Amino acid sequence: MASELRAPASPSLRSASLTIALAAGYAWAARVPMNGWAACAACAAVAFVFLMLVATTSMQRVFALGAGLALAGLGVASPRDWLPVTWGVVCILGLAYAAFPRLRPGRVPAATLAALGGGFPTAVLIAIALLGGADSVRAFGITLGEPPAAALLQGGRVIVVSGLAVFSLDGVVRSVRDDAFADRGLVVLARIAGAAVAALLLARLIWVLSIATLPTDAVTWSEPPLLVNMLKLRAGVVLYGPLEDVNSYTYSPGVDLLHYALLRPVDLELSLGAHRALALAWQALAVAVLTRTLRRPLEPVLSPAFGRAAPLALAAAVAIAITSGINAPNVHPDQPVKLLFAIALAFVIELPASSRRSLVAGLVLLPPLATMCKLTAAGIGVGLGLALIADRRPRWLVPLGAGGVAALATIPLFDALFGHFTTYAIRVQASHSMEWRRAWSLLWRPEGQAVLLAAIAVAVASMRRPRSATAAAAGRVLLLTAGFGGVSTISYLKRGGLDNNLVVWTVGATVALLLVAAEIGARETRGARACFFAAGTCAWMALGVAPPRMPVVGASRAEVVDGHWRAVAWLRELLRQGHHPLAYLGTKAWIDAGRRDVPRDQLPSATELDLGNWPELQAHVTRLFDGTYDALLLTGPAVRDNPFIVRLRPRLETAYDMVGAPNGWPAQPQGEVMLRRKPTSVTIRP
Repeated sequence: MASELRAPASPSLRSASLTIALAAGYAWAARVPMNGWAACAACAAVAFVFLMLVATTSMQRVFALGAGLALAGLGVASPRDWLPVTWGVVCILGLAYAAFPRLRPGRVPAATLAALGGGFPTAVLIAIALLGGADSVRAFGITLGEPPAAALLQGGRVIVVSGLAVFSLDGVVRSVRDDAFADRGLVVLARIAGAAVAALLLARLIWVLSIATLPTDAVTWSEPPLLVNMLKLRAGVVLYGPLEDVNSYTYSPGVDLLHYALLRPVDLELSLGAHRALALAWQALAVAVLTRTLRRPLEPVLSPAFGRAAPLALAAAVAIAITSGINAPNVHPDQPVKLLFAIALAFVIELPASSRRSLVAGLVLLPPLATMCKLTAAGIGVGLGLALIADRRPRWLVPLGAGGVAALATIPLFDALFGHFTTYAIRVQASHSMEWRRAWSLLWRPEGQAVLLAAIAVAVASMRRPRSATAAAAGRVLLLTAGFGGVSTISYLKRGGLDNNLVVWTVGATVALLLVAAEIGARETRGARACFFAAGTCAWMALGVAPPRMPVVGASRAEVVDGHWRAVAWLRELLRQGHHPLAYLGTKAWIDAGRRDVPRDQLPSATELDLGNWPELQAHVTRLFDGTYDALLLTGPAVRDNPFIVRLRPRLETAYDMVGAPNGWPAQPQGEVMLRRKPTSVTIRP
C-alpha cells in the first residue's frame, strides 16, 4: 500500500555521525547568537531531535529524553538562547511531520520532549517573572521589546534552515523513495520559500528605488568623486591630479569614462539620475545574463512548484544576489563589474559548448575590461585560470595570459592619459592597514556561509560517478568565484573596507547552488526534492544577504530632499555674495548651485589619504582653517562617523558656526550640515 510506511531502521554509526554533523551545521546556518557551552547545549538538543526522527520507536524515547534535558538546561541557564533554539526544534518537528510522514515522532517521545524542553523552562520563566518582575527577566539576558523586524527575520531564517535540515536528514536515512505526500509537502515548502524570496526582492527593490531617486549624492562615498570626475572631463582636467589638491579618488576610471561617453552626447553627464539609471541597468543586465544561462537546466527543476512562473522565480533568486550589496542603488564600479562577472559565470558554465572564437574573445577581453572598472576585478582573470586548469584546458591559458597582459597594460595607459593613476589606485590603497582578524568573521557573515554551503554542496554533487556536465559546471563556477572573491576580500579586510566587496561570494554561491539543484533534479526521480533545495537555499541566502531595509519615504524622504535644496540655496546665496564656500561632501549640490568648475578638497579623497597617513593631507587641513573657505557643506553622518572629521571636529567648532544651531554644535547632527566661518575667527595654524 503506497501510504503504508515502514519504520526506519536504527541509525548506523555512519548515519548517526552525519546526523550530528548536520546538527552542528544547522546551528551555524541558523546563526543563533550563542557562544560557549550554550552553543554545545543547543547543538546537542538539535542532534538528539534529528536522531529521534530517524530512530526506531524504542530509541526515539531515549533521544527525546536527551533533547528535552538539553533544552531544559539551556532554558533555565540561558533563556535568551533557549527561545530561538526551541523555535528551531518546533520548526524541525513541524516540517518533518508535514513533508515526511515517515520521520514523524511517536506520541510518547513528542510528549517527553515538549514537557522537558518546552514546559519546564516556560514554567520556570513564568515563576521568575511573577516573583521578581521584569528586572528578573532582564537579568537572564532576555531583552524586552526587541524590534519585531529583527525577531521576524531571525524566525524566518530558522524556518528555512529547518526545512533544509529536514531535507538533508531525509537524504541521510532514506527508507521510502516514492512518497507522494512527501512530494506534495516539498512543493508547498518550495512555494513558501519562493514567496519569501519574492517578498524580500520586492522590499529590496522598493528600498533601492527610494535611494536611487533622491536628489543628493551625499548618501554614499562613491558618487561625489564620480561627479567631480564628470566636471574634470568636461574641463579637460586630468582625473588624477596632485595629491595636495585632494580631489582625486582611488577608483579606476573605467566607469567614469563609460558613463561620460554614454551621457555626454545627450548632455546628461552631470545628471545624477542618469548615472544611477545606468548603474541599475548594469545590474539588470547581469540578472538577465545569468537568468538566460541558468534557465535551461533550472526550468524543469522549478516547474513542479512554480509552473510557468519558473523563469520569474529564477530571476528573483538571481536578482536578490546581484542587488545584495549596500551600494546597489548608487553609482559605483561594482555595478558594471557585476555584469562582467555574470558574463564570466555564463562563460564557464557553457565552456564545453563554446566556440573557439567566443573562447578567445572571452579570455582576452574579460580581464582588461574588468580591471578598467576596478583593480580587484582582475580576480576574474585568476578565477578563469583556475576554471580552465580544473577543466583540463591548459592550451586556453595562452589567450587568458594575453588578457592578463592587457589588464596590466591598463595601468601605464591610465598613467599616461589621466595623471597619477598608480599613485591613487595602487599606492594610496596599499597604504591602508590590513585588519586580518576580520577574516575569521567571514565564517559567520551571510556571504561566507553562502559560499561554504555552496562548496559543500558542489563537493557532494561531484562525488557521484560519473560526474555530470552540470556538476562540472558548478565546480567551475565555484573556482571562478574563489579566484575573484579571494582578491575582492583583500579590499574588505583593509581598514575601512566594506561588505560591497563580498557580493561576488553571494552571486557565485547562488549560481553554484542552483546548478547543484539542477544536478539533483537530473539524478532524482522525485523532482520536488530538487525544487525545494533550489528555493530553500535561495530563501536562506536572501534572508542573510538582503534583509528588508526601511525605504526612504514619507517624512524621512521629505527631510532629505528639503535638506538638499536648502543646501543648494545656501550655496547660491554665498556665491552671489562673493564668498568662497566648499561643498566638502555633496558635489551634486555644487552642480545644482550652478557651478561647473572643478572643486578642490573633497572629503572622500581626504578620507582615503587619512587612512594611509599621507603627509600631503596637511595642505588640505591648512586650507580648511586658514581662511581659504568661508563655509563648508557636510552631512550629519560624516560629522558623526567619519574618523577624519571626528578628529577635526574640535577645531571645526572653534572656526565655524553651524547654520541653524544657535546653541552650538549638536552632539548628533542630522541631514545637511552647513558651516559658516565665524566672523571673529582667526587663522588657526596646525
